[in-house]
Amino acid sequence: MFYLKNIQLTNFRCYKNKIFDFKEGKNIIIGNNAVGKTSLVEAIHCLCFGKSFRDVKDGELINFNEDYFLIKSIFSGENDYRINLSYDKNTKIINNNDKKHNSISDYLGFFNLIVFSPDDLELVKGSPNIRRRFLDINISQYDKIYLKSLIKFKKILKERNELLKNDDPSEIDHTLLAVLTTAFIEQATIVINKRKQFIDDLNYILRDKVNQLSLGTEDVQIVYKPKNNVDNLWKTYEERKSFDILNRTTTWGPTRDEFLIYLNNKEATSFCSQGQIRTITIAIKLALVELFEKYNDKIIIILDDVFSELDVHRQNQLVEMLDSRKQTFITTTSIDSLSKEVINNSNIIEIVGGLT
Repeated sequence: MFYLKNIQLTNFRCYKNKIFDFKEGKNIIIGNNAVGKTSLVEAIHCLCFGKSFRDVKDGELINFNEDYFLIKSIFSGENDYRINLSYDKNTKIINNNDKKHNSISDYLGFFNLIVFSPDDLELVKGSPNIRRRFLDINISQYDKIYLKSLIKFKKILKERNELLKNDDPSEIDHTLLAVLTTAFIEQATIVINKRKQFIDDLNYILRDKVNQLSLGTEDVQIVYKPKNNVDNLWKTYEERKSFDILNRTTTWGPTRDEFLIYLNNKEATSFCSQGQIRTITIAIKLALVELFEKYNDKIIIILDDVFSELDVHRQNQLVEMLDSRKQTFITTTSIDSLSKEVINNSNIIEIVGGLT
């Protein structure tokens, strides 16, 4: 089993120098608000993605009055892996067993991480940009072809938009526009098809997870809503060409795609309670775990402040649904609602306020 054995945080968030030891299976991190629970799991996220799951700049992760942070860790699996991440306001370095990775995209996918945080509720009720980011982050974790195509696509899109910015439409180089559009469509086709397949695969697993959490009272489906003719992108190009030139930007393609979430055949954003939205989001995250298992056996799960707005049944049902063969980190202010069986089968880590 792949799992995080320990982590040492130096100048990271509220931690000056702190070591935590973990166990396989379920680790429940308990403590009052603002004592560093989320900062701890945030550091674990950084070891996977090189950045926080919160919308912050790297410099904001550095402890006050310091000029760098360092995260050191030991993971166990078939072998031990020493993964270190450092950042000094100018340079970010990630090492895996002393192998330096020149880019996060080169390192991404060594292990997979599924995270639930309160911000993820925006997946249901937030803007389309949040849902596109969800697709990109999760597909890129296990599919290097998607990641490479996405990087190429964004580069081509930037070049295409620069060309369309010409103040005088009559001066646009249409030959170059056609060349860029050919490359744009090639990468867009890969991105769109892989997004469609991802959502199909996720839906196949999702229904069962929602059924378990809700005792069969709820049904959830994700529907992909591309903003173009996915079967003939050249036709879309011809239809949108004049709009692109008029708007001086690309008005179609995967950067404008969307997916909608339906609960019991109704669009979830229009009527769901906060508890239902939380259940949907958690179920999606649990479905991701099962989906990722097809591609990588090195998987870790983070559930930050997951119990809020869940009744006692759903809290315990959620913990019981977690695969004990996957290491999970759960942050909470209280374990009073959890059953004795759940508590006895978990590693409880208490964080108290004060100097860290």
